[in-house]
Amino acid sequence: MATSKAWLHIGLAVRMAQTLRMRNEYSGRHIPRKREIRRRTFWACVIFDRLVAYCTFRTQTIDLALVGLHLPCSDIAFAFGHDSPGPKMHELGTRPHQDDGKSTLSYFVKTFILWSPIAQAYVDGGRRVSPSSLYDLSSRHWQNLAVIKNWLECLPEDLHWSENNLRAHLSLGQLSHFTSVHLLIQHALFLAHHEHLPQLEDLPSDISSTALASDVTNPDTITTCMTGANCVINMLQLIDAVVPGFRSTPPGICSIIPVVTTASVLLWFQYVSPLVDSLVQSSQSDIHRARSDVDYLLSLLDGWSKTWVLAKAFASSIRLLDDFYQSKYGRAIRDPTVIDINTTHCQSLKEQGNGTESVVASPTPLCDGDGFPEITGIPREPTIKFDSLLV
Repeated sequence: MATSKAWLHIGLAVRMAQTLRMRNEYSGRHIPRKREIRRRTFWACVIFDRLVAYCTFRTQTIDLALVGLHLPCSDIAFAFGHDSPGPKMHELGTRPHQDDGKSTLSYFVKTFILWSPIAQAYVDGGRRVSPSSLYDLSSRHWQNLAVIKNWLECLPEDLHWSENNLRAHLSLGQLSHFTSVHLLIQHALFLAHHEHLPQLEDLPSDISSTALASDVTNPDTITTCMTGANCVINMLQLIDAVVPGFRSTPPGICSIIPVVTTASVLLWFQYVSPLVDSLVQSSQSDIHRARSDVDYLLSLLDGWSKTWVLAKAFASSIRLLDDFYQSKYGRAIRDPTVIDINTTHCQSLKEQGNGTESVVASPTPLCDGDGFPEITGIPREPTIKFDSLLV
């Protein structure tokens, strides 16, 4: 399987980097450029170790407590071979709005490192973790969120999210790092919460008598998820408006991960929120907007999939989740006056034989806490080869 191959290959790279003692500053005999290459190589191993662990629901292997490297230096210093290493992890962003002139790449690396424990907690626990821990000030998750929020406040002015800064980083060739910093921060703020959106148990014929699967559901969970999802949508739409060719150019894996979680939240809002009106007020226009936003995300993924097979796999996972929600809730809430514009993956809800209404069954059974299924097991077109995924 492609995901297993990716896991094995990044594991081999990590072991080779550790064998070469890249995790600490043991390279004084090398020239400055060579030392910087070693630093960037090991930080790439750290990022891919955590990235593949998240995408394949496996465990992170590199212990950051044993890493004593400087963060990457600026691109100018690297290009000219200057002996100007970046700061240590704990030194970057120690003061709010500090204009320290450090590289955008350093901020991206630290943002990714701060995102990774929240991602690992999501992989390890998911829906099995008590939702009360999300609001417990002494819990590890709350502390990790506090670190992320503080990090956002400490970003220098030229790294704040704005159209002007977006255009400036685009002109400097730093668009990927700049957008990834903010998309990962927003993703971290609602990643764990979206697993605890309230679901309904087996639907009876009388929808008004349905009961929540859990007797205790914090309304803040829904607010947090919808705020985060809408923020990601607004960011992507601004990037789409500013960056030429955004719909056809793959933005990088760190931008695509928040897309999948955002689509999951919006699908929940579309299908389930009308059934839990005691917790969330949703009008038809809100539901239609959520559907439109999901279709927008799918259109982005479809555009990127022309040159990036992984984007097609993630689009398939979103469509599979859409089918899953339809199979469970679609019959109850389907509005016959609404035309489904996402015709590329929807099947007819009318059986030609007897004219009775039916819903599409999920081809892959999903259980609470499973997250998204293995991408190699997602239904796909026969002509698509997935052997190269994540490799």
